Amino acid sequence: MDISASPAFGSPANWTKSEVQAYALSVRKKIGYHTGSSVKGVIRYLGGDVHYARDSCRFSLIVEAREDFMVNLFAGKSVEQDNFSLATHIGRYTMHYAGEPMRVLKDHVPSELSRQTMNEAVWFAEEFMMPSDELQSAWRDLRGNVGMVAKHFGVSHLIADLRTSTLGPVAVG
Repeated sequence: MDISASPAFGSPANWTKSEVQAYALSVRKKIGYHTGSSVKGVIRYLGGDVHYARDSCRFSLIVEAREDFMVNLFAGKSVEQDNFSLATHIGRYTMHYAGEPMRVLKDHVPSELSRQTMNEAVWFAEEFMMPSDELQSAWRDLRGNVGMVAKHFGVSHLIADLRTSTLGPVAVG
């Protein structure tokens, strides 16, 4: 049985990227998240916990019930890498949890269903961590310095580089 196709994996919302981004901004506003705030604190605010492991965990997200979930992260990553991972799990939890226990496998071959779920979680995390309007302003203010943009938003250089590449032409002032 393909666990990614089961309800335990979490069903996609089947929203467009712009719908997911609007949702991420609404969650950000509702919980009062501001750039530079603790993403781990958001997990705790939502009733979850973060577990760090030195060895591999089978599941990256385990949801038992509303306000009872755990995110498993590898202990060897940077805070900036963890922040984006945590934001994807905030998206998975808030968009895909439907009241039944849910387990998200690490490192599996995605089906079409799970690919949409993953895309939604990434779109959520991008907008939650680096809202488009704020990102464009930071990009201009920091003169297109990806490293400084990454530091401003508390994400890795790679994530900031990928996200800024989707901005299109933005004047650096």
